[in-house]
Amino acid sequence: MSKKFFHCVVPSCALFFLILSASAQTPNTTANTAPRAPAKQPQPQTKQAQLEPKVPMAAWSDSAAESLIGMTKADFESLGLGKLTASEYAAFVPWVFIKEAKATKAAQASQLTYSCGRLSIDTQDYEKVNIYMVVEDSTPAELASRIRQNLRALSDVQIVFSSEEADLTVDVVGFPLETVSGQKTGYVASIVTSEPCVSKIGSDQSSFKQFQTASLQTGGMDVARVAEAITTKLDATNIETARKNNAAMIQFLKNKK
Repeated sequence: MSKKFFHCVVPSCALFFLILSASAQTPNTTANTAPRAPAKQPQPQTKQAQLEPKVPMAAWSDSAAESLIGMTKADFESLGLGKLTASEYAAFVPWVFIKEAKATKAAQASQLTYSCGRLSIDTQDYEKVNIYMVVEDSTPAELASRIRQNLRALSDVQIVFSSEEADLTVDVVGFPLETVSGQKTGYVASIVTSEPCVSKIGSDQSSFKQFQTASLQTGGMDVARVAEAITTKLDATNIETARKNNAAMIQFLKNKK
């Protein structure tokens, strides 16, 4: 290569090398190589959010709510109970049940109730009519004895010795009939029937009688005929009513089994 190729005027050469040097140091800023902003990436969940379990919410179930407190699905929705968690709802239902039970018990403690007749869950207890007989001291012994004897002779009747055991209470007040001179001419007896009852308020209770019938029986000196007339009337009226009541109780208890 000839040395004449490198020969140039000094100012021209200096300008050439200055442009060449500046071009080498200037970065390429064309549109094709311009840097792009990084795309936004989804933020990962925090460690705490990843560790927190999902809390189950309350859902309608009629197995407990309806049987315990009578709640329906419509009640559940209208009260907004679906906003509770499952554990909160599980605690809510028994809480309402206990509150209702306490309120019912308090109301019953202040409520006056009545019950008449004897109560039993055994059908055999109603196979006979129980009679509690109360005889006043003024009643002649022979008359009272005959009445008891006649009642015991009835196959489905038994005499008991307390009103709590009885279906029927029979009060007898008898007197001998006498002339002015004191001569005995016969007997007279007042018969009052009633049903034994109990009134109760809270833990306090008291007994009373519910009146049924009253009758007056008179007769001559034949005490057997007077007693027979009394027991026949009782058998046809009050004792027959007690029989029907006992039969109804027997049927009721059988239907419940």
